[in-house]
Amino acid sequence: SSKSIQTINQPILTYSESVTARAIFYDRIYCFDTVPLSLLNFINGVIASIFISILALNVIRERISHSKDLQLLTNTSKKP
Repeated sequence: SSKSIQTINQPILTYSESVTARAIFYDRIYCFDTVPLSLLNFINGVIASIFISILALNVIRERISHSKDLQLLTNTSKKP
């Protein structure tokens, strides 16, 4: 038995000319599907890099002060 998949190139989201509140709401929500998505990804990347830098600063600070907590966490001994 030979099976095939047929695809149609057409947009899933189409613009409606209805003036109901629900249609207007969906039309405004659909605008977040294209260009602003890359902007949101950029903002997420900036926020993630800020959190990573804060965590890295804490580890660096404990590493410089030879913190016992960091030694226990990484299972290393203090160098003489």
